[in-house]
Amino acid sequence: MNLPLWIARRYFFSRRKRSFISWLSILSMLGVGIGTMALVVVLSVFNGMEELNRTIFKTFEADLTVSPRQGKRIQMPATLQQRIQKTPGVGLVTRVIEDNALGRYADAQTIVKVKGVDSTYLQRGQLDSALVEGKLLLDRNGTNFAIISEGLRNELTVSPQDILTPLELWYPQSAKSLNVLSGVSFNEERLTVAGVFFVEERYDNYVVAPLAVVRDLVGYGPDEL
Repeated sequence: MNLPLWIARRYFFSRRKRSFISWLSILSMLGVGIGTMALVVVLSVFNGMEELNRTIFKTFEADLTVSPRQGKRIQMPATLQQRIQKTPGVGLVTRVIEDNALGRYADAQTIVKVKGVDSTYLQRGQLDSALVEGKLLLDRNGTNFAIISEGLRNELTVSPQDILTPLELWYPQSAKSLNVLSGVSFNEERLTVAGVFFVEERYDNYVVAPLAVVRDLVGYGPDEL
Protein backbone atom coordinates (compact mmCIF):
# COMPACT_ATOMS: atom_id res chain seq x y z
CA MET A 1 0.00 0.00 0.00
CA ASN A 2 1.13 3.50 -0.74
CA LEU A 3 2.70 4.87 2.46
CA PRO A 4 1.24 8.42 2.25
CA LEU A 5 -2.23 6.98 1.59
CA TRP A 6 -1.90 4.57 4.54
CA ILE A 7 -0.87 7.41 6.86
CA ALA A 8 -3.78 9.55 5.66
CA ARG A 9 -6.27 6.76 6.24
CA ARG A 10 -4.69 5.94 9.59
CA TYR A 11 -5.18 9.41 11.00
CA PHE A 12 -8.22 10.65 9.14
CA PHE A 13 -10.49 7.59 9.33
CA SER A 14 -9.42 6.35 12.73
CA ARG A 15 -12.25 4.60 14.63
CA ARG A 16 -10.91 5.85 17.87
CA LYS A 17 -11.65 9.25 19.28
CA ARG A 18 -10.38 11.77 16.80
CA SER A 19 -7.01 13.09 17.77
CA PHE A 20 -5.71 16.61 17.42
CA ILE A 21 -4.06 15.64 14.14
CA SER A 22 -7.39 14.46 12.73
CA TRP A 23 -9.13 17.72 13.59
CA LEU A 24 -6.19 19.68 12.26
CA SER A 25 -6.42 17.78 8.97
CA ILE A 26 -10.13 18.48 8.70
CA LEU A 27 -9.64 22.19 9.38
CA SER A 28 -6.83 22.33 6.82
CA MET A 29 -8.98 20.67 4.18
CA LEU A 30 -11.88 23.00 4.91
CA GLY A 31 -9.58 26.03 4.71
CA VAL A 32 -8.15 24.96 1.37
CA GLY A 33 -11.63 24.13 0.03
CA ILE A 34 -13.17 27.45 1.07
CA GLY A 35 -10.18 29.38 -0.28
CA THR A 36 -10.40 27.55 -3.60
CA MET A 37 -14.14 28.18 -3.91
CA ALA A 38 -13.66 31.87 -3.10
CA LEU A 39 -10.94 32.14 -5.74
CA VAL A 40 -13.17 30.47 -8.33
CA VAL A 41 -16.01 32.89 -7.52
CA VAL A 42 -13.73 35.95 -7.76
CA LEU A 43 -12.23 34.83 -11.07
CA SER A 44 -15.71 34.12 -12.45
CA VAL A 45 -16.88 37.60 -11.47
CA PHE A 46 -13.89 39.28 -13.11
CA ASN A 47 -14.31 37.17 -16.22
CA GLY A 48 -17.97 38.16 -16.40
CA MET A 49 -17.13 41.85 -15.94
CA GLU A 50 -14.53 41.67 -18.71
CA GLU A 51 -17.05 40.10 -21.06
CA LEU A 52 -19.65 42.71 -20.08
CA ASN A 53 -17.23 45.58 -20.76
CA ARG A 54 -16.33 44.05 -24.12
CA THR A 55 -20.01 43.76 -25.04
CA ILE A 56 -20.74 47.35 -23.96
CA PHE A 57 -17.77 48.67 -25.93
CA LYS A 58 -18.84 46.84 -29.08
CA THR A 59 -22.35 48.27 -28.75
CA PHE A 60 -21.10 51.80 -29.45
CA GLU A 61 -17.55 51.55 -30.80
CA ALA A 62 -15.93 49.75 -33.71
CA ASP A 63 -13.72 46.70 -33.28
CA LEU A 64 -10.79 48.74 -34.61
CA THR A 65 -10.42 52.52 -34.54
CA VAL A 66 -7.89 54.58 -36.52
CA SER A 67 -7.05 57.94 -34.91
CA PRO A 68 -4.39 60.61 -35.52
CA ARG A 69 -1.10 60.34 -33.67
CA GLN A 70 -1.15 64.09 -33.04
CA GLY A 71 -3.96 66.63 -33.15
CA LYS A 72 -7.57 65.91 -34.02
CA ARG A 73 -7.61 65.45 -37.79
CA ILE A 74 -6.48 62.87 -40.30
CA GLN A 75 -6.73 62.83 -44.09
CA MET A 76 -9.02 60.08 -45.37
CA PRO A 77 -9.40 60.29 -49.17
CA ALA A 78 -11.75 57.90 -50.93
CA THR A 79 -8.84 55.92 -52.39
CA LEU A 80 -7.50 55.16 -48.91
CA GLN A 81 -10.92 54.07 -47.70
CA GLN A 82 -11.25 51.73 -50.66
CA ARG A 83 -7.88 50.16 -49.88
CA ILE A 84 -8.90 49.61 -46.27
CA GLN A 85 -12.25 48.20 -47.34
CA LYS A 86 -10.50 45.60 -49.52
CA THR A 87 -8.33 44.40 -46.63
CA PRO A 88 -9.15 40.76 -45.74
CA GLY A 89 -11.27 40.57 -42.60
CA VAL A 90 -12.69 44.09 -42.89
CA GLY A 91 -16.49 44.14 -43.00
CA LEU A 92 -17.39 47.82 -42.88
CA VAL A 93 -15.43 51.07 -42.83
CA THR A 94 -17.20 53.94 -41.11
CA ARG A 95 -16.04 57.54 -41.31
CA VAL A 96 -16.32 59.28 -37.94
CA ILE A 97 -15.74 62.81 -36.67
CA GLU A 98 -15.92 63.20 -32.89
CA ASP A 99 -15.56 66.38 -30.84
CA ASN A 100 -17.08 68.38 -28.00
CA ALA A 101 -19.76 70.98 -28.65
CA LEU A 102 -22.44 72.97 -26.89
CA GLY A 103 -25.86 71.36 -27.02
CA ARG A 104 -29.01 73.42 -26.55
CA TYR A 105 -32.63 72.31 -26.41
CA ALA A 106 -35.33 74.86 -25.62
CA ASP A 107 -34.07 76.68 -22.50
CA ALA A 108 -31.53 74.04 -21.42
CA GLN A 109 -27.92 73.63 -22.52
CA THR A 110 -24.88 71.48 -21.72
CA ILE A 111 -21.57 70.29 -23.18
CA VAL A 112 -22.04 67.26 -25.41
CA LYS A 113 -19.83 64.83 -27.30
CA VAL A 114 -20.83 64.89 -30.97
CA LYS A 115 -20.18 61.77 -33.01
CA GLY A 116 -20.63 62.33 -36.73
CA VAL A 117 -20.98 59.07 -38.67
CA ASP A 118 -21.69 58.05 -42.24
CA SER A 119 -24.47 55.73 -43.39
CA THR A 120 -22.53 52.53 -42.64
CA TYR A 121 -22.65 53.16 -38.89
CA LEU A 122 -26.27 52.09 -38.50
CA GLN A 123 -25.76 49.19 -40.92
CA ARG A 124 -23.67 47.48 -38.25
CA GLY A 125 -26.80 47.14 -36.11
CA GLN A 126 -24.86 47.57 -32.89
CA LEU A 127 -27.17 50.25 -31.48
CA ASP A 128 -30.31 48.20 -32.12
CA SER A 129 -30.28 46.64 -28.66
CA ALA A 130 -29.47 49.99 -26.99
CA LEU A 131 -32.47 51.92 -28.35
CA VAL A 132 -34.89 52.91 -25.57
CA GLU A 133 -37.13 55.40 -27.38
CA GLY A 134 -37.81 56.59 -30.91
CA LYS A 135 -35.97 55.38 -34.02
CA LEU A 136 -32.40 54.88 -35.19
CA LEU A 137 -32.52 57.47 -37.94
CA LEU A 138 -29.93 59.99 -39.17
CA ASP A 139 -31.47 61.39 -42.36
CA ARG A 140 -34.66 61.07 -44.37
CA ASN A 141 -35.93 63.07 -47.33
CA GLY A 142 -33.35 65.80 -46.81
CA THR A 143 -34.04 66.16 -43.06
CA ASN A 144 -31.15 65.54 -40.66
CA PHE A 145 -31.77 63.72 -37.39
CA ALA A 146 -29.83 63.02 -34.21
CA ILE A 147 -29.76 60.03 -31.87
CA ILE A 148 -28.96 61.08 -28.32
CA SER A 149 -28.03 59.29 -25.11
CA GLU A 150 -30.54 58.83 -22.33
CA GLY A 151 -28.39 61.00 -20.07
CA LEU A 152 -28.76 63.94 -22.46
CA ARG A 153 -32.47 63.27 -22.88
CA ASN A 154 -32.91 63.58 -19.12
CA GLU A 155 -30.59 66.58 -18.70
CA LEU A 156 -32.06 68.63 -21.55
CA THR A 157 -35.61 67.27 -21.18
CA VAL A 158 -35.71 66.18 -24.82
CA SER A 159 -38.81 64.58 -26.31
CA PRO A 160 -38.38 62.69 -29.62
CA GLN A 161 -42.12 63.19 -30.19
CA ASP A 162 -41.62 66.97 -30.30
CA ILE A 163 -40.51 67.48 -33.91
CA LEU A 164 -40.89 71.27 -33.70
CA THR A 165 -38.12 71.82 -31.14
CA PRO A 166 -34.67 71.12 -32.63
CA LEU A 167 -31.49 70.14 -30.86
CA GLU A 168 -29.00 72.95 -31.48
CA LEU A 169 -25.26 72.22 -31.71
CA TRP A 170 -22.78 75.09 -31.33
CA TYR A 171 -19.07 74.88 -32.10
CA PRO A 172 -16.48 77.72 -31.99
CA GLN A 173 -15.15 78.76 -35.38
CA SER A 174 -11.48 78.24 -36.11
CA ALA A 175 -9.14 81.22 -36.46
CA LYS A 176 -9.06 80.71 -40.24
CA SER A 177 -12.83 80.81 -40.71
CA LEU A 178 -13.61 83.42 -38.05
CA ASN A 179 -15.08 86.61 -39.53
CA VAL A 180 -14.57 89.45 -37.08
CA LEU A 181 -16.81 91.84 -39.03
CA SER A 182 -19.82 89.52 -38.94
CA GLY A 183 -19.70 89.15 -35.17
CA VAL A 184 -20.43 85.42 -35.50
CA SER A 185 -17.94 83.26 -33.63
CA PHE A 186 -19.82 79.94 -33.56
CA ASN A 187 -20.98 77.46 -36.17
CA GLU A 188 -24.51 76.22 -35.55
CA GLU A 189 -26.41 73.15 -36.71
CA ARG A 190 -29.97 72.12 -35.88
CA LEU A 191 -31.18 68.54 -35.78
CA THR A 192 -34.46 66.79 -35.05
CA VAL A 193 -34.08 64.17 -32.33
CA ALA A 194 -35.17 60.80 -33.72
CA GLY A 195 -34.20 58.39 -30.96
CA VAL A 196 -32.68 57.83 -27.54
CA PHE A 197 -30.18 55.12 -26.63
CA PHE A 198 -28.58 53.87 -23.44
CA VAL A 199 -25.31 51.95 -23.21
CA GLU A 200 -23.70 53.02 -19.94
CA GLU A 201 -22.77 56.20 -18.07
CA ARG A 202 -19.57 56.89 -20.02
CA TYR A 203 -21.70 57.54 -23.12
CA ASP A 204 -24.36 59.61 -21.35
CA ASN A 205 -23.39 62.88 -23.10
CA TYR A 206 -23.23 61.60 -26.69
CA VAL A 207 -25.05 62.86 -29.77
CA VAL A 208 -24.86 60.69 -32.89
CA ALA A 209 -25.41 62.81 -36.00
CA PRO A 210 -24.85 62.65 -39.80
CA LEU A 211 -21.21 63.01 -40.80
CA ALA A 212 -21.88 65.87 -43.24
CA VAL A 213 -23.62 67.90 -40.53
CA VAL A 214 -20.79 67.45 -38.03
CA ARG A 215 -18.19 68.19 -40.72
CA ASP A 216 -19.84 71.56 -41.37
CA LEU A 217 -20.20 72.16 -37.64
CA VAL A 218 -16.50 71.72 -36.84
CA GLY A 219 -15.24 73.15 -40.15
CA TYR A 220 -13.45 70.07 -41.52
CA GLY A 221 -12.55 69.61 -45.18
CA PRO A 222 -14.18 66.94 -47.38
CA ASP A 223 -11.41 64.38 -46.74
CA GLU A 224 -10.73 65.27 -43.10
CA LEU A 225 -11.80 63.15 -40.16
